[in-house]
Amino acid sequence: MIIAAYHSQSEIEATFRTMNDWDYLRCPGMFHWTAPKLRVHALLEKLSQIYEMVLVYPSSHPPAPPRLATTLSAMDATQKSLAQALSLSRWRSEEG
Repeated sequence: MIIAAYHSQSEIEATFRTMNDWDYLRCPGMFHWTAPKLRVHALLEKLSQIYEMVLVYPSSHPPAPPRLATTLSAMDATQKSLAQALSLSRWRSEEG
């Protein structure tokens, strides 16, 4: 009797572990395209179009290393406000 109860307890615990598994709880195929989610996707699109470029200028006094300068791609008003709101400048390269 005690052994049967012990085995039952382990089965119950395994069932609870399965129920708490995110992959088990997830409902595939549920998409709610509400206005806020569409706006987020539009903002992500705007963010993905911001680039940082590194310009490499040859050294004027070899064997000194080349000079590096960084610049951002041209941004529209929305991209500028997003960059400022998200403090993207903290991720810029040290050069330039």
